[in-house]
Amino acid sequence: MNDIPTTTQGISAFRIFAPLLLALIIISVIYALGIHGEYGNLEELALGENTHAYYAKSGGIPVHCSDLRDAHICLDGFRQRGATRAALWLGNSQLHAINQFRAGDENAPSLLYKKLRSHGLDLLTFSQPNANLQEHYVLFTYLQERLPVRLLILPIVFDDMRENGVRSTIGSALKDSSTRNALETTDTGRRLLFKNLGNGGDENEDTAGLAQTMQDHAERTLNGWLGTNVQAWSDRSNMRGTVFISLYKLRNFLFGIKPTTKRRLIRAIYDENLQALRSILGRASEKDIRIVLYVVPLRNDVEPPYDLSEYEKFKQDIENLARTNRSTLVNLENLVPAEFWGTKASTTLSEDPELDFMHFQGAGHRLLADALDRTIGNTTRDAGQ
Repeated sequence: MNDIPTTTQGISAFRIFAPLLLALIIISVIYALGIHGEYGNLEELALGENTHAYYAKSGGIPVHCSDLRDAHICLDGFRQRGATRAALWLGNSQLHAINQFRAGDENAPSLLYKKLRSHGLDLLTFSQPNANLQEHYVLFTYLQERLPVRLLILPIVFDDMRENGVRSTIGSALKDSSTRNALETTDTGRRLLFKNLGNGGDENEDTAGLAQTMQDHAERTLNGWLGTNVQAWSDRSNMRGTVFISLYKLRNFLFGIKPTTKRRLIRAIYDENLQALRSILGRASEKDIRIVLYVVPLRNDVEPPYDLSEYEKFKQDIENLARTNRSTLVNLENLVPAEFWGTKASTTLSEDPELDFMHFQGAGHRLLADALDRTIGNTTRDAGQ
């Protein structure tokens, strides 16, 4: 009889420590192979060495943030400046990435921030890689509850109409009561709440039973010791991202996917994003927020990686939505000339740089800021403000 508890305890200890030790071995191998932290920031790693991530500041305080992880910094800065009227610019990596970065380059949000001050507007920008309109809807709703937003600037990106769902760094806004209440007033919002929160239970309820158990205590203790004493363990989050990016490159290599490969529209996801845009425009109109939509710049020295009939239909859909929601729409697809676009690091296992269809150089950012400033100036005069 005395052997039974000993065996059971041995099995329990093995179940607790084996996964942790296996994880430690794996990341130690990755660390030893030198594929950790090629760039200190995972965002920089995703963009590649030819493209620089730039986030604007005013008086040392960020006016360009990413998501809910740093939103409080931008919001606090707005209050510290004593600003009373906010402009909000939501977008993807085109806003924070500068190709072939040179000293003195600024991105379009930094340049537009300075220009909009003459309109009495304090511009805050939020951008995430491959951001979709469902995410913009959640983030806009969250921020609008906390800022006196008078202007919303929203780029419309055909590529990102293929992206679905809400990443956790934005989805955490769904736990905020004011945001949740606002989203519950639309079909899109209710659908997003159900997808991300289900029946409203705690997202960690599946592991809640582990709390205060031997396993929970052992994992916390070992986790803390490894984080303090093993560099590889501290770097595991960045290395996980590195592994995902490596797998993405391997997939592209195996299937021959290149930047010029045609990306077909995914109808169900497209419709979800279109509906999210409709909800954004409806909420902005309801709150008397001026809206500037723009079709993003696209390099035109080579054929774009789209089915051209689908791309034309997409632009028509956006135009119809803008017209029915009293929004200003400007098509900037041909704004940035070929010489201001650049290349990016390979998205396959090749070392050769590739054409970049999304990010441009500093001169392109100046053109974008100027174009939006003119458009906002025109809408301000038309509105008599």
